[in-house]
Amino acid sequence: MSVQLNRSLFSAEKTGPRFAGAIVLIFLLGTSAVSTAQQFETLKPEVTVRESKPMRGPAAQALRDPAAFQSKKQALDDYFKKFYFPQMTLPAQFGLLEKLREGLFKQYIRPAKVPAAQKYLTNLTLTEMRRIAQGNFYPQARYNAVLVLGMLDEKVAGSGAAASKPVPLPAATIELIEILEKDEINNVKVPASLKLGALVGLERHTRFGLDPKLADRLTKAALATIAQEEPPADLDPDVHHWIRCQAARVLSRQFAGGPNAEVQAAFASMIADANMGLEDRCCVAGLLGKIKYDAASGVELASSVSAFGNLMKSVVRDEAEKAEEFQKQMLQGGNVRQFGKSPVTYQRSQLVARLEAILTGASSLRSGLQDAEQTQISNLLATAVQVMEVAHDKNSEDLDITPKVIELESQVRAVVDSWEKAETSPDGAEDAAAEADFS
Repeated sequence: MSVQLNRSLFSAEKTGPRFAGAIVLIFLLGTSAVSTAQQFETLKPEVTVRESKPMRGPAAQALRDPAAFQSKKQALDDYFKKFYFPQMTLPAQFGLLEKLREGLFKQYIRPAKVPAAQKYLTNLTLTEMRRIAQGNFYPQARYNAVLVLGMLDEKVAGSGAAASKPVPLPAATIELIEILEKDEINNVKVPASLKLGALVGLERHTRFGLDPKLADRLTKAALATIAQEEPPADLDPDVHHWIRCQAARVLSRQFAGGPNAEVQAAFASMIADANMGLEDRCCVAGLLGKIKYDAASGVELASSVSAFGNLMKSVVRDEAEKAEEFQKQMLQGGNVRQFGKSPVTYQRSQLVARLEAILTGASSLRSGLQDAEQTQISNLLATAVQVMEVAHDKNSEDLDITPKVIELESQVRAVVDSWEKAETSPDGAEDAAAEADFS
């Protein structure tokens, strides 16, 4: 069964375990018919809900009281291994997975006052979540386990105005990278949903500080994900391309100080890829805004300029078609309410989101360009300024912006086409003449 994704649900900045947890419904409910035909494992709780309640106090005390940790360690172990973690594998509890996941960190791991107890529970969680993620458990349980792995820290964030940032747990990073690298672990398939969960966690790890020893391995795994242009047979192309975009997001965090040639080539290839949806291409374009290109010495950027030009042409062509259709319906009286229908509108929010992503990424890229390429990008961005001003004006009407969108298409086409002419003249003309003489 093909798993499909409504791309309109996702913006370039929607990431993190809380948001990603909601995606379980999209990935996994779409495969429920397949899942019910399979036999999955569960961890059967050794105690009931009622029996677990008196276990919470000793477990919490072990995390708060240094003197109690050694004597209460078994209580901590029992509560999580016999009750809390097994709950995460039961179909009846899948609606509570986010609550269980958030509670693990907010109520137990992060507020722990005893460093040894905090480390103990972190490592216990690592072991149990690895077991669930890699085993033949329900897809929902495995996905949740991967999200938990991505939230594990070697050192949790501090509190207050001068709070220190968390230090991600390297052992968890290794688990996430392995999920991204492999299609099968211990003879159990690694589905696309697990790779997505791994990318969510790895984005967090790169954002807060990746173990330098794991940097090259992560880069290789993320680039390999991006290089998989064709989706698996059971995965909708939109979902596959979106997963590739999440790999690009990880790289944009990892190389925020400046990309290497291979990473930049991957970005440019995705931005220029006409087989990807415009939202995905714009998402990748916007990610370049996180990167400092003034430090990108020796990295080829001309192909990225061309990619932005092609993306801009595709976006304004699509928007111009929508604007023309809007105007056509208006001329036909489509804006009059009839039979309770809403008036015709032009969805400027999509235009704004697309152009802002392009403007953000291209503006950052410009700082690393040579003079001629800087001029090209500047001219491209200048075409969108007036349209964006009208789009952001709350007092402007749809009929104010649609003519400008239609005009923008011809302006962008003229700018980008001029780049191609510049590349073939005068040197290109001389080469052509030389070839003619030789023949």
